[in-house]
Amino acid sequence: MPAGLLIWVLALLILLPGIQAGLVDRDEGWYAQVCREMIETGDWLVPRYLGRVWLAKPPLTYWLVAGSFSWLGIGEWQARLVPVLASSLNVVLVASLGAALFGRRAGLLAGVLFVTAGLPAIVGRMLLTDPVMLLCTLAAVRLHWSMAQAAGAGRVPHLLAAGYWLFIGLGVLAKGPATLVFAGAFGLALLTTPGRRAWLWDRRYWAWLPVAVLVAVPWYAYIYRQAGGTFIRQFLGYEIVERLAGTPHGHGGPPGYYLLLSLAGLLPWTPLVPGALVIAFHRRRENHPWRPLLVWMAVPWLILELIHSKLPHYILPAYVPLLILLAGSLDESLRIRRVWADLADDERRALNLWVGVARIIGAAFALTGLVLSVTAGPPAAGAALAATGLVLLAGFAFAARLMRRRSLVSAGVAAVVTMVLFHATLGLGLLPAWEPTRLSRNLARAIDAAAGDARPVYVCGYEEPSTFFYLRTPTTTLEPGSLAELATTAPDGALLAVTQRVLDRLSPEIAETLKPRMLPETVRGFNYVKMSSETIRLVRFRRQVVTSD
Repeated sequence: MPAGLLIWVLALLILLPGIQAGLVDRDEGWYAQVCREMIETGDWLVPRYLGRVWLAKPPLTYWLVAGSFSWLGIGEWQARLVPVLASSLNVVLVASLGAALFGRRAGLLAGVLFVTAGLPAIVGRMLLTDPVMLLCTLAAVRLHWSMAQAAGAGRVPHLLAAGYWLFIGLGVLAKGPATLVFAGAFGLALLTTPGRRAWLWDRRYWAWLPVAVLVAVPWYAYIYRQAGGTFIRQFLGYEIVERLAGTPHGHGGPPGYYLLLSLAGLLPWTPLVPGALVIAFHRRRENHPWRPLLVWMAVPWLILELIHSKLPHYILPAYVPLLILLAGSLDESLRIRRVWADLADDERRALNLWVGVARIIGAAFALTGLVLSVTAGPPAAGAALAATGLVLLAGFAFAARLMRRRSLVSAGVAAVVTMVLFHATLGLGLLPAWEPTRLSRNLARAIDAAAGDARPVYVCGYEEPSTFFYLRTPTTTLEPGSLAELATTAPDGALLAVTQRVLDRLSPEIAETLKPRMLPETVRGFNYVKMSSETIRLVRFRRQVVTSD
């Protein structure tokens, strides 16, 4: 089997399990609903959320997911199929770039490290704009490396330059300026490398820049004409300027946030990363890819650490050069074919920490699952969590045995197989087992059942976006201050879904008005946006009809 096909199949084995589970993240609910409304309205140029123009992100991911909905139907796996396919191609591109920099075996290792690391494996199966943006960025970066090589030997081929700017334009359509940051950091990294700078002065490289403009600018120009105020306030102001200066979504953190996050985000490879960085730093002056990879990783990482608004998946593109560095250093070590007895003490400590941390995490999962199965939560979820932990514990215990008694390569293969089984157990067992606790789907079912076919529905105090994706009945969101007016003006048969939290804060007069109209159904579950349990009450408005004899 060709190496590219092998790494693509491995990526799918890790990323596909779990895409059938209910939408979890707030962004997943937003994006899925926007794509659903594209299908329902037939307007693919102006994104809308609950009927209002919504410009949090550019439309490329929406178009791809809406296309999936059109061909395959509307649902969770149809929505997540797009990021999964994009992420699987990202793994192939990481392997290709690693092979171009360090050789074929190191490239294959880079792809394996990337897809089995915690953060890429999680983000890769979620409905976010990052996988598609990263696909465009990595395609541009791979072409940029080829251009740098060709320019050093002669001049930049037109086809490479056109393809590069095409993917830059598509990246800007996927997530705005993020592509420019990460692809630009790679260009800067090339400029630090002797013999890789000639592309900058080649007019063929710049001659195809209009391709990026022609791909990206028309939609931005159109949306500015159609919804200029929203574009300026939401996309430019709220989503870009305020993210740089503050935390508009409430997600922030101090400098060093991503370093701490990466302790988990790079698992199970975290203990091996510091050694690879030390090797790369000491060898940065060699005529080798160490220095450009360090620059490519460090520049966007520093920018993201300094920005006030922070979310875990922002750092994902910086993992590419970091894990290629790790692959390069591991490849050099494995070429010597040393056994456990030949290793230095610091190498043994790092490897013991590697298998030890994974076993500790597996044991913690298993113990937590056993406790949950007998104390709280759905018993099936506790059993599934315990099974997931046991896979990790047993797999890395076996890898530790192979490491000491056979070879490091066999231990690495065992670790990769363990991660495939871990993600299969997680996606096919643990995630479905938690479905009964999912408030958004349970609430949508309760509202649809109570609303009937043609009654207006109002939602107050609860804004988990995935609920609106699951609802068949159109809804209107209300602020708590509007409940007094609704109590007197709601049409006959109207339905209100209101959180217990809002009800507890109402004035006695309004609470007494709503109390006799409450339906016996109470919906309880876990709100994944607020990460807390929540209770929802349903209220039916009835008008008394007065007749005269």
